[in-house]
Amino acid sequence: MGETGCGKTKLLKFMARALQINMTSIDVHGGYTTEHLQRDLEQPLKEAQQHKDQTYLIFLDEINTSPEIGAFKEVVCDHSLKGKAFPDNVVIIAALNPFRKRHKTESDIAEDKEEERNVKKYYADDLDKEMCQLVYRVFPLPKSLQTYVWNFGSLSALDEQQYIA
Repeated sequence: MGETGCGKTKLLKFMARALQINMTSIDVHGGYTTEHLQRDLEQPLKEAQQHKDQTYLIFLDEINTSPEIGAFKEVVCDHSLKGKAFPDNVVIIAALNPFRKRHKTESDIAEDKEEERNVKKYYADDLDKEMCQLVYRVFPLPKSLQTYVWNFGSLSALDEQQYIA
């Protein structure tokens, strides 16, 4: 887990090249379904099955942006999808965005109060209401998946400058 642009993807691509590992990167988004996941995993899993002497790294980026978080839990924790186990030479790594509420300024609070007087906001459900208050629109992680989280945090000003240069 880490802020957008802190280098999670870059680090994995570098590692895969250095170790000469086959890597597939899958970008997840809010409309990403279990069917998309199954389709995107098909080719790398097929190749891994055919070349058992090679390691295949599958990187799932921003998994908590999809409402199908249960499917990603199965992939990461259980090393399977829809009950079908992955070959032993497949390594799954996933990245996610922080589940953090945004800080409101005084002007944001005043604007919210003015809006409440004029318009009653409609939310589909409590989760939708909570997600509107987050820095990133992300879904909560299942407890079993939380065990695997390592927080990259954000780049320091110096790191960011060196990264750009």
